[in-house]
Amino acid sequence: MKKPESIGPYTLLSPLGDSVRNRTWLAASGPRQDQVVLKLAQKDNAHERARLLHELTVLAALDQENIVRLLDSGEWEGRMWMALTYIRGPSAPLQLANFRQLLLALVHVHAHGVVHADIKPANLLLDAQGDLHLAGFGNARRFGAGPLGPGGMPQYMSPEQLRGEALDVRADFFSAGAVLFQLLTGSRPFDGKAALRGKDDVEPGLPLPSALVPGLGTGFDGLTSKLLAPDRRDRHDSAFAVLGDFDVACHRGVRAAA
Repeated sequence: MKKPESIGPYTLLSPLGDSVRNRTWLAASGPRQDQVVLKLAQKDNAHERARLLHELTVLAALDQENIVRLLDSGEWEGRMWMALTYIRGPSAPLQLANFRQLLLALVHVHAHGVVHADIKPANLLLDAQGDLHLAGFGNARRFGAGPLGPGGMPQYMSPEQLRGEALDVRADFFSAGAVLFQLLTGSRPFDGKAALRGKDDVEPGLPLPSALVPGLGTGFDGLTSKLLAPDRRDRHDSAFAVLGDFDVACHRGVRAAA
């Protein structure tokens, strides 16, 4: 039987996902074989090393309960690596409470001058208690910085991100709005329309969540419309502002319109 490969103090157990830039593994270490997520850059690949170092630098500055935690980093036989908390949560749908946790994570991320730039369901991990942890910081960038390269999922990206423009926090609010729309309605708002949002065309109008889900009520219509505004100037300018509108919408409740 082949001996499992080791990277520094970690034993590789099984690959996670299909990442191309950074190989991602489930790994274990220590006498208790504690499991972690280990991200690797290919040996002698300067581009991968730079991207991994970028993500590592971003995560090293963040410390909030709804963000995946950087545990360790180093280099082993020419391969750069970093270890992150492994979220063992159930494969369960997001709840409104999880969306609020996402907003709390964004308050912290934005306070450090960072745009996440890749908010999508795959990067919103739920632990065994059902709490959310924001992951996927490989495409994050400082306020005003241009794109780092290919990244993001078009159906969740803001028009300005699709056009390759410099980003600010309002790009994250657009992506969060797409997540909220999907949470409320069960469908993504821009399936089949992502390419249109990359052009200068007038964006096709979105139906309101209340129009798609009988009995949902209109409490979240205004919030999703503002988050998903094609022009960033029409969106919220801070995560605290989004939190305020979200809490008001939740207070109104999910009920049939009068």
